Amino acid sequence: MSYRSEKAEIARLDKESEARRAREDREQRFEQRLELARLQLASTRQDKAEAKADRKETQERWGARFTAVRTWAGAHIVDLLIYPLMVFSAAIAVPSAAHWGAAHLGETGALLPILSEWGMVAFSIAVHVSRVRTPDRPVWALQTGTWVFAAIGFVIAVLRGATTPEGGGWDLGFVMGLVSIAGVAAHQLVSAAPRRSPAEQAMQKLARQELAEQKAELATRKVAAARVEKARRAAIAHAVAEIDTDGTARLVFAPGRYRLRRGKLHPAAVAGLPVDPAADGEIGGTVADEAAAYLAGLRFRRLADPGGQQTTPSGEGEGPGGVATLDPTQAGGTAAIADEGDTDGSGEPGTGRAVPARRKPAGRRSARATIPEPKRRTFEELTAEFDAAVANPPAGFDPTNAESIRRTLKCGKAPATKLRNQFIADRPTGGSD
Repeated sequence: MSYRSEKAEIARLDKESEARRAREDREQRFEQRLELARLQLASTRQDKAEAKADRKETQERWGARFTAVRTWAGAHIVDLLIYPLMVFSAAIAVPSAAHWGAAHLGETGALLPILSEWGMVAFSIAVHVSRVRTPDRPVWALQTGTWVFAAIGFVIAVLRGATTPEGGGWDLGFVMGLVSIAGVAAHQLVSAAPRRSPAEQAMQKLARQELAEQKAELATRKVAAARVEKARRAAIAHAVAEIDTDGTARLVFAPGRYRLRRGKLHPAAVAGLPVDPAADGEIGGTVADEAAAYLAGLRFRRLADPGGQQTTPSGEGEGPGGVATLDPTQAGGTAAIADEGDTDGSGEPGTGRAVPARRKPAGRRSARATIPEPKRRTFEELTAEFDAAVANPPAGFDPTNAESIRRTLKCGKAPATKLRNQFIADRPTGGSD
């Protein structure tokens, strides 16, 4: 290959290389412009989205504010109608009160509206706030303050109108007084004391009743707790100390139902409460013995055996009612009643006295008229039975309780008390070895 041809080839290759570089540069610049356009478009879109979001947020915020204002205005439509009355009333009364006070009371008299106008307004607003925040709290004191300061403002306004040099008089004073208290009066009638629906009144009444019931229950619990504490103290004060042989001491209480009177416990029976079941035959035997002892203690005539009794013959010994008598001595006569201690009916050692004979219907003559002699035991026999019960105590037997001894031995209260005292006196005490 010749020199020229090589030079031409080199020139061609250089042109192709330059053309390729120029094309690559154009493509690179195009890509850069395209990427820049893409970035600008994304930034513009983002700015538009952010601006739209800001506008939407602003609209929502203003919409929420408008909704809140509209809701509040709908809920306080009455307040929006009443409070302007207070504002207009104050706008008319305050300047004239300040001018009149400065003219008649000096420089400090310009503060007269604080007493004559602001006092009743402050109490009126306080009533409303108290009703809203604490509905259960009474507001009678605040209402009293409202009407007291309203009366003060009314009197001051009447005096201002009556003493005005130009066109003044009592008619002007009365008008100024009404203007002074008109706003507060309207506020008290509507806003400070709102009317409640029947359902709200019923709910409020129910709430008051529940509160009263809770207070009554609390008071009842306090009284019951106080009575229980008093009963415990009385029981401790009247408890018996039981001391063992080793010197150990404990308080012994008598269980049962008691009534507390003047700090002391008195046994009491409560109707309708269940009682402890008694042993078989205990109640019947006890009642029979007590009835027999009671009848034996009375000064009734003891009748002789049925075989020795004689009935009054027909027509003899009858009273006006035609009732025959039963007499162990003689028909139509009298019988002697044995005194206490007369066991054989002979009158010894007691002295008899004559009493009319007992009457009995003629158709029922039986031996049931005889009262049997009750079972009598000497104190030595009761002591023997008591010692046997102490040695082998039955269920529920307590030798230190007179009532338990009386029920177990079926005896009187006096011997039961004597047996208990004797047992306590003979029982060994602690510390004696």
